Amino acid sequence: MRLLTALILCAYLLFDSGAALLRAREAMSLWASSVAPALFPFLALLPALTDEDALHVYEKLFGKGVKRLFHISGASAAPALVGLIAGSPAGSLAVVRAYQAGAISQRDARVLTALATGVGPVFVISSVGGGMMNDVSRGVVLLISAWLSSFLTAILVSRVCISGENLFFSGDGEINPPGAIREAVIGILTVAGYMTAFYVFAGGLPDMLYAFFEISGGCRIASERNDMVLSAAVIGFGGACLMAQNIRNLQKTGVKAWEIAWIKAFTGALSALLCALISDIRLPEIRLNFDAYRLACLSALFMTLFCALNRLLRRNVRVK
Repeated sequence: MRLLTALILCAYLLFDSGAALLRAREAMSLWASSVAPALFPFLALLPALTDEDALHVYEKLFGKGVKRLFHISGASAAPALVGLIAGSPAGSLAVVRAYQAGAISQRDARVLTALATGVGPVFVISSVGGGMMNDVSRGVVLLISAWLSSFLTAILVSRVCISGENLFFSGDGEINPPGAIREAVIGILTVAGYMTAFYVFAGGLPDMLYAFFEISGGCRIASERNDMVLSAAVIGFGGACLMAQNIRNLQKTGVKAWEIAWIKAFTGALSALLCALISDIRLPEIRLNFDAYRLACLSALFMTLFCALNRLLRRNVRVK
């Protein structure tokens, strides 16, 4: 089956080589200008943001709220926060690290699918709002719609899902692989590979269909149509490309592909509905003096310094 698939894909590349090359270049350009700058700082700092001390910090600050809202363990606060701020695939990787550390259960990971597999605010506000739509305030509206839909979906999943509460990691996988920068580079290049593959092999589809295959291209199509609701649906759903990356990560926690698919489909539909309701709200004009990379670095730096300061305070208290 794999050999047959490879032959079909090779035949397609030969048949449509010119258009495939153009789509590959477009994918790499989008990846280099929008995706990689927004994601790399978080992937490089992910070990520091999800180690034992970081899990303790975020559980102490946000654990009670997470328990009350989503009926999951307080340790889920760290991967949830990484997912909401960094987006995918950093969020799903954070869920895997917390699961392999024994901090969260399989059920926690399933609920976190709604919170940690979305799109980061840097991409939505800076790249989509400020870059594609030339209006940062529209990016803010899209982010509000996406976050609210993620919260509401997580609440629904937490009430419906009751299995996996006592299932924790029981393997011999390496929880803290060496070389954070190396892992970040591999992660970024993996994203580039997924984006390019989806651009090349799905780029010939009609725009309205392709919009839900790859999020960067989908947001570009929506911005060209000046369609906020379509943008919200694409951002909430995340696209098949991003879903494939999250499935690849979250399968290590026992979460099934079909569970991720329906959670993301529901989130996308809810995001579109919320955006339709609030898109007419006029926000004051917002201007950003930072590009996506600088905003991502500042966000990651803030989270890292927060954990470092808390760790320092804890050590001082122990010494005294």
